[in-house]
Amino acid sequence: MISSKFIIDILDLILDDEKEAKLLRNQIGFLTVTEIEHTGIGLFINFENELKKECFKVDKNLTFDGVEIKNEELNILADAILHVKDGIIYQLEIFNKNGSDYPKDEIETYTLTQNWNGSKNRTISKKAVI
Repeated sequence: MISSKFIIDILDLILDDEKEAKLLRNQIGFLTVTEIEHTGIGLFINFENELKKECFKVDKNLTFDGVEIKNEELNILADAILHVKDGIIYQLEIFNKNGSDYPKDEIETYTLTQNWNGSKNRTISKKAVI
């Protein structure tokens, strides 16, 4: 199970609309993070899916995007892209659009916003507790 609120919040927003996305939301509770690869300007977060129920799979490869990540103090303006392979969520890609280095540690203060055409324009904000 994913322990990162940041990752859960991104998945919550990115899987908020289409029929396939709603079905894929059911997979979240079966995901564990297996690897985080820092690329300099972003991350690749790989998942293992312990999915036991075939009914939560979709029958195709999909890509979901349209969630923007902001943290002005860390100079982050990033996009999140979710990759689905063979009907299973397998990777979340984050890249900082402004070209600045993306932090290696998980960010604790952020604003996530849906920004695809026709989205509900939902936003999730979190401030670090000091």
